[in-house]
Amino acid sequence: MSTFVMNYAKAFVKFGTSVDVLVNGFIEQDFNDLLVELGINVYNFGNRNRQPLKYLRKLRELIRKEEYDIVYVQGNSATLAIEAFAVNPFRNQLKVAMHAHGVTTSHPFINSLLKQYFLNHFDIALAASQAAGEFLFDGRSFDVVKNGINVDEFGYSNINRENVRNALKLAPNQKLIVQLGALTPQKNYPFTLDIAESFLNDNSTYFALFGDGPEYNQISQEIANRQLTNIGLFKPVKDVSAVLSAADGVIFPSQFEPFGLVALEAQSVGTMLAVSNVFVRELDITPAISYLDLNVQAWHEWIDDLSVGNRYDSALTQKLIVEAQFDMDTNATKLLHVFESYLLK
Repeated sequence: MSTFVMNYAKAFVKFGTSVDVLVNGFIEQDFNDLLVELGINVYNFGNRNRQPLKYLRKLRELIRKEEYDIVYVQGNSATLAIEAFAVNPFRNQLKVAMHAHGVTTSHPFINSLLKQYFLNHFDIALAASQAAGEFLFDGRSFDVVKNGINVDEFGYSNINRENVRNALKLAPNQKLIVQLGALTPQKNYPFTLDIAESFLNDNSTYFALFGDGPEYNQISQEIANRQLTNIGLFKPVKDVSAVLSAADGVIFPSQFEPFGLVALEAQSVGTMLAVSNVFVRELDITPAISYLDLNVQAWHEWIDDLSVGNRYDSALTQKLIVEAQFDMDTNATKLLHVFESYLLK
């Protein structure tokens, strides 16, 4: 969701729309710096789940002060009713857009409790995928807003490949497998450790994991306990495209996944990638992607079949992504038209 917000905020500013961003408690410094550089105001009222009353009060004060046309809220469940309740006193002067990103929630009881209020207190229903919209909006109509990327920012670079591989001290014939994403239960990093362990006696394959999150220390300790010398655990990188260029394969063995934006970026670079079967089929855009069951042997065999340096031409994969209408400019323009149509009602 953070990357989605960043991509669309940049595009909106590019098209002359004024944007403010409200953060739920935490924002990575790189994201914050980029938003400020774009002239976007960044507000942070603390964690909405831990301090809901403070969050509600501050949000209402902000809306009263700034007189927004659209309040655009991202989330996975009917806990978005918190924002709906905060905005409700201003419904006669603005439109409320709710955007569904997930197909499950870690708060099922609260989701059920708040669902009816949520469904009656917004104007615009949007979703990252058909499945996400069906999950959140309970049969009500919604528009799918594709998770676009700037394909020009995600092309293959041989220089980037060499720089990253040299930094990792890889041999020329050593296969690099990469996983990028938050270290959370959803991303299923313990499964990745199982895959890496199956290659432990095979010095031809190295795994580089890039991410941060609540499971970082746990995963780091597990790597040490299991003496997985063929894995490196790294903090998130700013230049994702460079890492994707360096990789011979990218893996996303998520236990559940609303979309998977980095999987789209990997395809743009032309890197071979494998995703778990829970990923939406809308991502099946180029021949670079494979869907696999969460079975270690299946992933081992997929990696075993990869060759060092073998990839698809990024010019071809980018063309397919644009044709599938996942490019950022097209989708941002469409979304702005949706907003404008509601403002004219």
